[in-house]
Amino acid sequence: YFSAFAKAFWHVAVPSAQTAVWGRHMDAICDELQSLMEEADRRRIVMERIVAQHGKDEEAANAAIKVQLGHLRRLELVILVPPRSSKSSLVSRLFPAWRWLRRASDQIIVLFAVDTLINRDGIHLRDVVLSEEYAALQRYLVATSRLPKIDTKKPGAKNLAKDISFGLRGDQSEKANFWNTAGGVRSGHVLTGTYTGVDADIIMIDDPHNVNEAMNDAYSPETKARTMTEVTSTYRDQVRDRRNNKTTGVIVLIMQRVHPQDLAEFMISNGS
Repeated sequence: YFSAFAKAFWHVAVPSAQTAVWGRHMDAICDELQSLMEEADRRRIVMERIVAQHGKDEEAANAAIKVQLGHLRRLELVILVPPRSSKSSLVSRLFPAWRWLRRASDQIIVLFAVDTLINRDGIHLRDVVLSEEYAALQRYLVATSRLPKIDTKKPGAKNLAKDISFGLRGDQSEKANFWNTAGGVRSGHVLTGTYTGVDADIIMIDDPHNVNEAMNDAYSPETKARTMTEVTSTYRDQVRDRRNNKTTGVIVLIMQRVHPQDLAEFMISNGS
């Protein structure tokens, strides 16, 4: 469970607070994230089965996928919590590390309002993945075969024991952007910045608005509304379509409410 993983690795992800003061909201966040990823995995299994059944007939496979999965809601989650609720520690530092233990090839984008958080949370995520405790957990999962069952004779089957033993690639290793040896990637960016050519299986948006500006009375209502529109327009026109697959791709927004026209309002109003 993600909640158990987060508690066990808290001291690595949040070195300034070695012991988590765990709240019920944190269990709720962990449970919702886990449920979201389990649904993504369920859809992926269905898609892979359909593709295998139709062989090289891509048109027929796509039609069958649309019939079975096309009516389902988008995999989008909005989490609203007040400041100092451990949202970045859970979402930006611990969640990608936990997810890679289940699907190491996942490509993950994490988007922020300001660039100061990109490297900070990237470094702490790296610390988790490179820790001896994490390596021990990988060895345990392989040794006890606590991995998803898979028929290795089916098309596209992977050696999951090999995948679960991934490390970080030395040739693609930065504070904000790094790859693992199973093809997974963590890429951090400013939401309204430039990240051409970057796509993902999971898009995490952590506090997309500059809170200091949004809550500062020195800025006029018109200026605040304009900054809200810039963020929501970027999400609508650039971020939403960066999922590698619209049926299985996941978008998670976690933030505090800062304005009636903020990104949370946009996503909720549009069905998230």
